[in-house]
Amino acid sequence: MLNVSKKAVSKITKHGLNVFPLEAYGLLIGSLEENRIYAALPVGKTKNQNSIDERFNGIEHALEIGRKFAQSLLLNILGVYHTSSGNFEVTPIENPPEALKNMYILIKYCDGGETMFGENIYSWNGKWEPLDYKIFSKRNESKKFNSKRILSAWLAVWGKIDYSNDNVINN
Repeated sequence: MLNVSKKAVSKITKHGLNVFPLEAYGLLIGSLEENRIYAALPVGKTKNQNSIDERFNGIEHALEIGRKFAQSLLLNILGVYHTSSGNFEVTPIENPPEALKNMYILIKYCDGGETMFGENIYSWNGKWEPLDYKIFSKRNESKKFNSKRILSAWLAVWGKIDYSNDNVINN
């Protein structure tokens, strides 16, 4: 079973609500040995409201930087996340880039600028399959892998994240 930090889910939700109705995406960092996600690392957003096909444009570049960053913390990039401004029935892309295979995808749903309770996590096994997971709270979080510290260090490497929601209409 995958264990996901409550702080990571909170960061994904905040990222999604800030850019709504655009979709936010980023990386999930954690421990492969513990099967635990400690933090969400924001990467970007879609450019237009109806541009979900570009959701993971440039993800290979982000994964390359993310893997080097994770190694510096003795952690791993375990997957990616994206928010959805649509309904709760969104599933991962059918033909993912090779870089996303053998990773987790966490989908957080936002509708009308409000977060929906819950999220779905999928793992790749020749196709995307729903995955059992458990949310753990900060009191169970290791001080060494504090999500705020990880995020601060990530932003120093990745740079400023654009949280605006301009360019929302796809003409």
